[in-house]
Amino acid sequence: MAILKMEMGGVIAVGTKKIAIQTQLWGNSNLEQDFQPIFDEARNAGYEGAECRFTVLKQKERLKLYLTEHSFTLVGVHASPEAFFDHGIPKPELDSILADMQDLNVMRLLISGGNLANLQDIMILADRCRAVGIELLYHNHAYEFEPGYQIFDELLKHPGVAIALDIGWLYRAGHKLEDFLDRYGERIRYFHIKDTTPDQWRELGTGDLDMKAVIKLIEQIPMDWWTVEQDNSELKAFESAAQSRKFLAQSDY
Repeated sequence: MAILKMEMGGVIAVGTKKIAIQTQLWGNSNLEQDFQPIFDEARNAGYEGAECRFTVLKQKERLKLYLTEHSFTLVGVHASPEAFFDHGIPKPELDSILADMQDLNVMRLLISGGNLANLQDIMILADRCRAVGIELLYHNHAYEFEPGYQIFDELLKHPGVAIALDIGWLYRAGHKLEDFLDRYGERIRYFHIKDTTPDQWRELGTGDLDMKAVIKLIEQIPMDWWTVEQDNSELKAFESAAQSRKFLAQSDY
């Protein structure tokens, strides 16, 4: 639940359920140039944290200062297996990336781009993450559902892998949220809350999903954070982010 107050022309949320946003909406190239204008807009739109592409860690010292000064949280970073592996062999920079995450207290690593050929890489990565207390979360798109649930079933044989469920991609894949929640339950440790039509990402409450029903369903799984994600928008990033945050506020989050 959330209480909202106005600050610097934006909306700031205070409550027990914290809401973050994936910064892809502003463009990864802009993030890699300078995270601060993006984080400022996210804060002013009412978010208490952000999830970013892992390359934001290259700005580690400035990140550390910003997160401390603004009580803002980098809830996780996102990458593909290819960022950490070369033909099945971990790249040398993997250890330093995990160390930077620990230093910034970023304890979630989201991975996407899995397939039946690279599951072993993901499981090796899960071992490395688990050894340093970082949670590895597999983030789905739609293609993983082409062989049914096989990819997810195989991944979850490893106790160090959990799911970051992207609700919008699940919808586009033609699968019901209720069925996925029933099948995997508390192995789902993170949500990308996303609205969509069959071919366009939309601000929350303006797409084809019944987002109020979605919220009631995902409330069943205890989590401290929910993360809003919209891959792109016809609106400016701040306007899109603020509109989706307002929708959640109207649902008492």
